[in-house]
Parts: sequence; structure tokens; C-alpha cells
Amino acid sequence: CGSYVMQLSLFKGKHSIEPGETRTCRLCKVTKNVKDFVQSERYVKLECRKCLTNLEKLRNVLREKHPYPSEDYVCPICKNTAESLGHLSTRTKIWSLDHCYTTDSFRGYLCMRCNMGLGQLQDDIPTLKRAIKYLTAAGKKNKSNEVTTRSQCTHQSPSK
Repeated sequence: CGSYVMQLSLFKGKHSIEPGETRTCRLCKVTKNVKDFVQSERYVKLECRKCLTNLEKLRNVLREKHPYPSEDYVCPICKNTAESLGHLSTRTKIWSLDHCYTTDSFRGYLCMRCNMGLGQLQDDIPTLKRAIKYLTAAGKKNKSNEVTTRSQCTHQSPSK
């Protein structure tokens, strides 16, 4: 049984955390011990605890200045309504406060999907333009060989 436990230790997941391991905070860019980051069994946050605390304070100030959207609000990116996004709100509110990490300024409220999409692409306009170019090229290519894009085969976006 002891050798079995040793063998399992050889198969560490990609989120395994070693004692003394360090991470660099994506906000302050300081390399710190992983103990300075919020972590679960499977995940270590990308922001250190200090930056997360400051970020939450900023979000609270922005929420006070910019109240939560009304029921008829529409996501400015995907044009979905709260009703059409209702199935996504089991854990959180439908609308996510979006702000600029560089200037700390409020940009608006987005649906969770669009906010996460911008975040995954690091709010980087050149990257977003390349993504659009990629999807556009794939769409043209697909017209010639009858392969459809994800949006064509899984859902229809509301008219823009």
C-alpha cells in the first residue's frame, strides 16, 4: 500500500503545489510564495492576496458609483438579455462589473461570458483583432468545404 501512495505522487496534476513554490502575481508582477495566493485543492489564483483585497475594494467603489443594471439591460458585446442568460446565473449575478486594470476605470457591465472572454484574451485589442481575423478566415474557409463554425451549429446570437 505504501508503494501505491508513492506511485501516485509521481502523477501530480498541473495545479499541484510544491512547498516553497513561487508564482508571479498578474497584477503587481511581484514573485511571491504560493502561500501569498488564494488556493484550493486544484487551483491557485493568479493574483496575490494583497492585490485581490485591493481589487475587491476597487470593485466595491465602482459598484457604488455605477449601480447594477436594470432588468431590461442588454450585454453590449453579445446583445443577450438577463432572461436569455438566466441559465448562467446559478452561482453568481448575471452582469459582471468590467473595469480597466491599467486605469482602474469602470467600463460597463457585461455578461459573465463576455467578461471572461475579454479577460482570457487579457483585454488586448491586437489579440482581439487577431481572434476576429481568425474567425473570419475560418468562416470563409468553411463556406467552401461545408464545415460550420461553432455559432452556426450550436446557437444563434441575437441580432446585433
